[in-house]
Amino acid sequence: MSYFYCILGPSVLEVFNTLLRHLRVSVSVNTNNKQMLIEEKRFQEAIINTIGEFANNLPDYQKIEIMMFVMGKVPMPSLHDDISESRDVLLQTMLLKTMLKVATKYKTMLMVNAFPVSFLDPLLRMSMASDAVIRLFVQEIFHTLLDRHGNLPKLTSVSRIPKDITDLELTVEKCSRQDVFFMKKTGPQFYGCIYENLQQENNKVDNFEALYCTLALLCVELGGEEVLVELVRVVLAAQHMACTNKDLPITHQCAIHAIVAAYFNLMAQLTAIPSFCQHVSQVVEFRQSEAPYLLPEMAFNRNNTADNYPQTDEVKEKLLFDLDRITEALNSQGHDTSILGTPFTAADFAAAFEICCPGDGVALAGSASIGSVSLSVASSAESTPGLRRKLVQEEITFDSLKKILVEDDEIKKQSQERKRREILESFRTGPFEDIVARSEAKSQLFDNKLSEILNLVSSSGSTEGIANKLDDEQQPVPVFEMQFPDLFVY
Repeated sequence: MSYFYCILGPSVLEVFNTLLRHLRVSVSVNTNNKQMLIEEKRFQEAIINTIGEFANNLPDYQKIEIMMFVMGKVPMPSLHDDISESRDVLLQTMLLKTMLKVATKYKTMLMVNAFPVSFLDPLLRMSMASDAVIRLFVQEIFHTLLDRHGNLPKLTSVSRIPKDITDLELTVEKCSRQDVFFMKKTGPQFYGCIYENLQQENNKVDNFEALYCTLALLCVELGGEEVLVELVRVVLAAQHMACTNKDLPITHQCAIHAIVAAYFNLMAQLTAIPSFCQHVSQVVEFRQSEAPYLLPEMAFNRNNTADNYPQTDEVKEKLLFDLDRITEALNSQGHDTSILGTPFTAADFAAAFEICCPGDGVALAGSASIGSVSLSVASSAESTPGLRRKLVQEEITFDSLKKILVEDDEIKKQSQERKRREILESFRTGPFEDIVARSEAKSQLFDNKLSEILNLVSSSGSTEGIANKLDDEQQPVPVFEMQFPDLFVY
């Protein structure tokens, strides 16, 4: 399939659009026939694998475009996202699996290229979905694109806290200037979404491990000085949230404390700050002797029962990581820790970067409702002498435009579905002779058109004569004779 290297953008998108259309139709199949459901699932997996193989033969920049294209097909979580809408959830899951398949074929060099704004924003919003499986797929997409040095397999599992991370053989390189700028611009979005994801009540062990892996990759791949301090701030906020949010189940509180412990252990050894490492080791030892349920070994054990957890959610002070000691350790190495004095609040980041909090659903932040936005059409011809302004007979609003688009789309879908059924029915029940006759008629029509074109070319002399004739017919019109639309006239 090496010829795909030569295909231009629109042709590539048309191929993927066709495959995604088949995937959407397969997902929409509603039947109680178990055998048919099994076949549809196989068909869906085949489409996803096919898309992955196609993407593997494309240059990297087109792989990102394909992921953006697929992302545009994913139904976004709404203000009142209802997990009972299983069909939408299934479609979201299949499309995210498709994106993950394409992402595995992509080799990240610069984060700004792997995460364009038009791709990162909807992906982060999808990470706030109410379905735990969907959130897990989004985190796995982040893992695949963030990992540049093959560290992902070494950070996926967090079953224990290693005393020496050199056994993991992590590859760590200095963060480039472009990546530093990328994190300055988009870091708060990552931090806010991770913080909110930790509070989701339907999180499973896989979700917590995936969130730890995302944090770990941010530290390993993009852990510059400013990013390091910001990550400390986020993790300390997560520890505080686990202690103060009484709505969280005790299992979730323990899992968050385990993530904090594993993450600070990783960060302390990567920075190699002696006082930081000493403090982390001390807290981990206290937990091992007095509260093992606050460490990954027990918190992420999928065979736990209620007897493995304490009756109270109170955590002793010595079992928590201390802000002052961590700040002092970072200051000793010249880090600017002034931001650690400002508590992390997801609401502030949500307002600044238009990422909403869970209680508000997944939508753009802001005081104005998008449904109330109206367009004021003011022609520049108003100030042009001799030209009259065309008055708008009806107020143009977002709702009216949306209605037009949706209605047209519904009519088009109904027409396509009716045509598809007619073709399918004709092939199922129609006589073989009729099918052959229709095919021959189409082939004959194509042959006639081709013969007509060839005759026209041969009868007009040479290609040079045709070119000269076209040039004579398409003489440029003088500028002063051109007719411009009103909006282009000053």
